[in-house]
Amino acid sequence: MLLYALLFALSVTALLGFTYWNTRRTLDAQADQIIQAEITGLNEQYRSRGW
Repeated sequence: MLLYALLFALSVTALLGFTYWNTRRTLDAQADQIIQAEITGLNEQYRSRGW
């Protein structure tokens, strides 16, 4: 019985770890895309105003 509880705990830990890692990776990628889009937009404004 203790072996099953340990196996269950390890499985849950692995699943939660994978979910956290995948969510973190996705959010980081989205933040990078937003920042890059902002940089591009600011560069375009800078160039269009002739500064």
